[in-house]
Amino acid sequence: MSATHHLDQMELFQRHLTTAGFKLAGGVDLSSSALAKQNPIPRAIVQKVIKALFDALYAFLDGLVLLASDESPIAIGKMLTMEVSSTGSNLLELLDLQDRDTRKLIVISNFTYLKNIVIPSMLNELETALGVSILEERQALLNSVQDRDRVLFDSYVKPQSRAAMDILRSGILDNNMDWYETPQPTEIRPYMYQTLMYLVGIHAQVTSVAEPLLDRILNTAVVELAEEALRCFRQVKRFGMGGMLRATLEIEFMHQTLGRYVTPSAAKTLSDLYNKISQAYSRRPGDENLQSNLDGVKKTLADTRRATGIKFLCFRHTKSSSSRSAGSRTHKEGSRSAKESKDSNRQ
Repeated sequence: MSATHHLDQMELFQRHLTTAGFKLAGGVDLSSSALAKQNPIPRAIVQKVIKALFDALYAFLDGLVLLASDESPIAIGKMLTMEVSSTGSNLLELLDLQDRDTRKLIVISNFTYLKNIVIPSMLNELETALGVSILEERQALLNSVQDRDRVLFDSYVKPQSRAAMDILRSGILDNNMDWYETPQPTEIRPYMYQTLMYLVGIHAQVTSVAEPLLDRILNTAVVELAEEALRCFRQVKRFGMGGMLRATLEIEFMHQTLGRYVTPSAAKTLSDLYNKISQAYSRRPGDENLQSNLDGVKKTLADTRRATGIKFLCFRHTKSSSSRSAGSRTHKEGSRSAKESKDSNRQ
C-alpha cells in the first residue's frame, strides 16, 4: 500500500470545490449553451481560492497525523464504517488498525504519495487553471509534508532500531565474553540470530502494511545497527586472535545477510568497524597459523549462511524489489476510477 483510496477522494473533492469557486467568481460564462468561455477573475478572488485550497490541505495533513496518534478515532473506539470497494472488500479490514505502528506505516505511506504524486498534480492544475505561480506556497506545503513525515517516520523506526540495537549490544558487550582469551569460533553466537530475527519481524510488518516503505525503513535500521556495533567494539580494548576472528565472523555474517539494505553510509561504518577490530588485535606467540584459522572462519561463515538461507530469505533481492523501490502499490483499496487511469499517464 503506497496510498489509501481516501487521497483520491480528497483530490477529487478539492478539485470540485476549486472549480465551483472559480465558476461562482465569474471565471466561466455559463449564460450560453455553447462552449463555455473562460473569463479573468479579480486577483483578490484568485487569492481566496488559493488560500482555501491550501488551508484545506494543511488541515488534511493534520488529520493524517491525528490518525497515527493515540488520540485517533480508531484508537479510542470511534471508528467509522469503512467504504466497501467495487470488488466487495476493503483491504484495510485485513490490518489491525488498533495497532499504533500499523497506523503510522499507513500514514507515512500516504505522506509519500501525497508529496510525490497528489500535491504536485493538484498544484500544477491550479496554476494552469488560474494562470498564476504559487512556487513559494508549494514549497512551504511540501516542506510541511516532509517535516510531518520525518517526525512520524522517526517515531516508528527509532524504537524498532533501538530494540534491535539492545540485542546486538548485549552480545558484543556480554560480561561472559573475553575478546582476548576466547578461542577460534566454530559457530555464530545466538545474539546475532536474535538481532536478525527481530529485523525479520520488522520486515514482515512493513511488507504487510506498506511495502513501498521497506527499503527506507530497513536501510535506516541497518545504519543504526552498524553504528551501534562500532560503538560497542570501540569499548573492547584488545582482541586475541580468537576474539578478532569471532568479531569479524559475526559482523560479516550480519553484513552479508543484510547486504541488500547496506547503504553507502552503513558500508562506511562497517569498514571503520573492521579496521577497529584489526587495529585492536594483539598478536601473541602461536598466532602464526592465522591464515589457516581465517580459512576456518570463512567455512563457518559459508556453512552458516547456507543453514540460515531460508530463515533470512526475506532479506535477499527479489524480482519485486525494483517495483517496490519505484513506489508501486501492492495493496489498493478498491479499483481505480477511469479518471485516475487517465491521471496515471500524467503521473
